[in-house]
Amino acid sequence: PEGFDAPWQAESYGISQALIEAGHVSADQWASTMNKVLHRKLYEEGLPDNVETYSVAVIEALGEVASINCMVSQHELEQRAEAWRSAYGVIRESW
Repeated sequence: PEGFDAPWQAESYGISQALIEAGHVSADQWASTMNKVLHRKLYEEGLPDNVETYSVAVIEALGEVASINCMVSQHELEQRAEAWRSAYGVIRESW
């Protein structure tokens, strides 16, 4: 899609926007959660500032807002994270 380097980027943007538009999460909550997770990845875990780290942060932030707002169970969240890892070839044990 135009404006994105990879399908997962467009997909994660679409998911976050759908959650915001449906009123499940505010734009401020999403931005704050994404910022917190990305900061943790870069500065606390020392991961490189690259596309893989950003993809991990996006997935974790989506999971965090979904969990906080009781949109999915922990089991469903784990299944969805595994599906994303499989679909995009990202292997991270920390998710």
